[in-house]
Amino acid sequence: MLQKENTKRGTRCRARQGKTQLVCGVCTGVVPSATMQSKDGKYVIIGGNGDSVYSRLMAAVGRPDMSSANPLYATNTHRCQRADEIYKV
Repeated sequence: MLQKENTKRGTRCRARQGKTQLVCGVCTGVVPSATMQSKDGKYVIIGGNGDSVYSRLMAAVGRPDMSSANPLYATNTHRCQRADEIYKV
């Protein structure tokens, strides 16, 4: 990572991978919605911006207990309150 900056809208980072410069960050107000680095060093964009999409994402990462069927994560408002937990997954 070349640069990391906290903004009012989230965190913006700039990174170089080969000759490509990537700009990534966390979109506030929608959880989860971010660009993240995978274990193999590649970048992926994660967006669980709807309740059903979020639930499928949690099932895909092996955490169906954190789906929108759980009252703690039922809506985006709930997920914003628990963003730190969700981004640790």
